[in-house]
Amino acid sequence: MMWIDLDSLMARAPRNESKEHFLLKHVGRIYFWQRGFRIVGLEIYGLRDWRAQRDCVDVLAVGERKIGEMKMLCSKAIEVKVSRSDFKSGFCKGADFTSILCPKGMIDPDELPQGVGLIEADIDRLRIKVSGIMELEGVEAIKKAQYNKTAFGIERIEDHQRYIHSLVHTIAAQNTRELARFGVPEELEKGRD
Repeated sequence: MMWIDLDSLMARAPRNESKEHFLLKHVGRIYFWQRGFRIVGLEIYGLRDWRAQRDCVDVLAVGERKIGEMKMLCSKAIEVKVSRSDFKSGFCKGADFTSILCPKGMIDPDELPQGVGLIEADIDRLRIKVSGIMELEGVEAIKKAQYNKTAFGIERIEDHQRYIHSLVHTIAAQNTRELARFGVPEELEKGRD
């Protein structure tokens, strides 16, 4: 078992992004991974959000969802917000399920639009453990995201599934670019033993 050094992870943040935002995006990725999503990407463009006019989400996951007797692919998004002004500037709600991930106590659940979930990270208690799988400490779902059946403006299930498949390709391309640019973080490579 090994704990990831969060300071060294945050040191990898690009200049145009705060270290806290960078850290919480990775926390969002691990949060989805812990819940069984294996197709997860960061900074994914191309989401259809007709209301907010935004098409990028901080963390996007694709997985199966059962509707009646039928299994279909669905998308889950996390938008990271690290300040009140960042939250008030808006966010993409173009996934089947959308949650906000923020520092603990920053956002009141009642402030969120209907159907949007809230995940809080206690920055002082936040820890990422690697022991074969990654585990988070100091992260809690406060309000569960609800299915957003109007997210895409797509009425037919077949068209929706085609669109979700296009998101899978987008996530794969983004993850490939990320690995090519940064490589596997040393902290994660050690945890694979």
